Amino acid sequence: MDKQTKGAWVIHHGRKISGDQRGASEYSAIDLAAKAASLLVRLAESKQADLNKSQVVAAARIGGLNPKTELQACLTQLQGRRVIDVAADGSISVIGVTGRTALGHASDLFDENEPQPFELASIGLAELTSSAPVGVKAASEYIGDTYKLTKNDTSDFLGQAYGIGFVDAEGEGDDRLLFNGNLFRRNTAQKTKKVLDSLTPAEQASLQQFEQLLKVKGAVVATHAKKMLGALLLSKLQSAAVFDINVVSNEAGEHAFMTSPG
Repeated sequence: MDKQTKGAWVIHHGRKISGDQRGASEYSAIDLAAKAASLLVRLAESKQADLNKSQVVAAARIGGLNPKTELQACLTQLQGRRVIDVAADGSISVIGVTGRTALGHASDLFDENEPQPFELASIGLAELTSSAPVGVKAASEYIGDTYKLTKNDTSDFLGQAYGIGFVDAEGEGDDRLLFNGNLFRRNTAQKTKKVLDSLTPAEQASLQQFEQLLKVKGAVVATHAKKMLGALLLSKLQSAAVFDINVVSNEAGEHAFMTSPG
């Protein structure tokens, strides 16, 4: 997993934590890293080279930060990474930050704040379930083995993971599937898993290449998707709602594009 991907999961989890009563205290490394990185993005989005104290406080409030209890901790984190300068009067200068580099800083901030094993597990689980829906039994084995959690701790963690929203869940008991709701639709996860599990190695390779292209472009012309994947594989993926087809009409006619579910 590269730093940008990891940082994106940190930001994602931070947003989910904000809606959970105990999330911030139990996932403190994720919470602080996500809040600091999100603040950095808002500061960098300003067209001004320097922001006075009032502007910094306003940026914090827009992001839901408490200026009295959370802002200084985030600024200290960012100053420690040398991505901002803080003047004696409280004004801020942001040093060479873009949206992409901010994700890398989110990853580094997370690592520097000594995350607990279950915090690391939350990132690993999110990445695991972004490839395909995963059965809860397989997920439990992966989490326990990779992050050295006991069976009970793993069970508690997984309950928190889909309770907070790090991943989505469908089904009950040992039949429960964990998946990324931004990539796979609820109520079709079981069918999606069956289709993806049935793919040949060659089909899996073609799918991975297409997913990389889709990740870069966001949308791919349907005729090009058919050429890359082949009619049979494309039909399988469409039947399981792995991708969407969106039709755009203009003066030149109708054009179909493949996108991720959303």
